[in-house]
Amino acid sequence: MSHASNIKKFGRTVGTERAKQQVMQRNESPTSITILIATCDRPEPLEATLQNLAHIDLDGLDVEVVIVENGQPQGIQKITEQNSYPFSVSYHYFPLANKSLALNYALDNSNLRELVVFTDDDIHPASDWLQKVASISKNWPDFPVFGGQCRVRWPEELAVPSWARSRSVIGWAYGSNEDIGESDRPYPSTRYPVGFNFWVRRWVLDQGRRFDGGFGPKAEGAPTMGQETAFLMMLQADGLQTLYAAGAVVEHRISRQSVSSRAIRKRAAAIARTGALMQKDKYPRLHREHPTLWRAIRLTSFMLYSIRYSLAWCIPFSDIRTAAMIRSVRGLTYNSAVLRRSTES
Repeated sequence: MSHASNIKKFGRTVGTERAKQQVMQRNESPTSITILIATCDRPEPLEATLQNLAHIDLDGLDVEVVIVENGQPQGIQKITEQNSYPFSVSYHYFPLANKSLALNYALDNSNLRELVVFTDDDIHPASDWLQKVASISKNWPDFPVFGGQCRVRWPEELAVPSWARSRSVIGWAYGSNEDIGESDRPYPSTRYPVGFNFWVRRWVLDQGRRFDGGFGPKAEGAPTMGQETAFLMMLQADGLQTLYAAGAVVEHRISRQSVSSRAIRKRAAAIARTGALMQKDKYPRLHREHPTLWRAIRLTSFMLYSIRYSLAWCIPFSDIRTAAMIRSVRGLTYNSAVLRRSTES
């Protein structure tokens, strides 16, 4: 069974009308919030994130931060226990280095608040972030799923290359969604919230919905990205509406290592593999009725991207060279993954 067909495996289908009724029944002020962070071998970024959270406005809010460390222990528990924060902190440990399964473990073993916020261990939230999370959730009672505005926080004293700031890269590579706008509105139908700034009402999870362990960092035999998108696709398939919450702003702290040609090529390949698993083939009828021709077209596309990738190395200007290589890597990896899937199916 493909990962795409598994997207609904961990959820229970709820019709749109039923979902609306359940949201309306909970039209109280949502001041109770759980923040869930999965982390693996990143104690320094996590500690900085907790310090950032400690300096935002929490007035009138009941907040608990749930940390789930996965993989080899790296002292995360000490960070959660030795420091004092203006919110409660709970620590969980999951032995496998699999973010999706770690999140599921934390969800199953936590006393979740009315709103459950998912974020990462390398964020810098706006001072009013959680106040906006609470007020927007109250003002839009028909929506059970929310995605905030995501910005990029570049490393200090770094000359950021033009390819990294370009609209064709900054979204999928670094998580920016500022292009959606500055007003709250239903999320665009072809897009999903960013993984480090989205939240759901607790009842969405109470009905058994969980993350697909086949997606996410260090998921064995799977791409290194996509667990939040797969989860949000499942919610959309269940008829749950998503709101773009422009006022709830979080910045993604980008490391210096992430702004390099090698790092972005690796990330581009991960994105392409994820897309091949999640998306339906662009030519389903051709694939079904003329599989040999379909395969020939895919192989031709693969070879063309291989030539483009080789030629990109000859470009003397680094920014243009990296941009060309990114496009080639995505095309190469996507076609390779699609061909592999067709062989396995």
